Amino acid sequence: RPSTPPPKPVAFEDFKNERGSEINRIFKENKSILNERRKRASETTQRINAIKQEMDLTKEALNFQKSIREKQGEYENKGLMIIDEEEFLLILKLKDLKKQY
Repeated sequence: RPSTPPPKPVAFEDFKNERGSEINRIFKENKSILNERRKRASETTQRINAIKQEMDLTKEALNFQKSIREKQGEYENKGLMIIDEEEFLLILKLKDLKKQY
């Protein structure tokens, strides 16, 4: 009886080391690129979620400031509403967060 063929895993490793070496190199390179892109996507997602959470907290603080202002009575000057510095800073922060988002 002639020699039996090698088991599939052994034959595949032989192929990857000989005739399929270029294909194997390209595969490993693509796999490395994919892993890097997944890592970047994960980092970007985490950053976006952090910004969104900060936006939500800023909106809550701004709404709280508005409710305080409404309870105290709104101040107007020549038809323009007057807000305090803290509320103004919250509005600026919210605009900046929206731009980042």
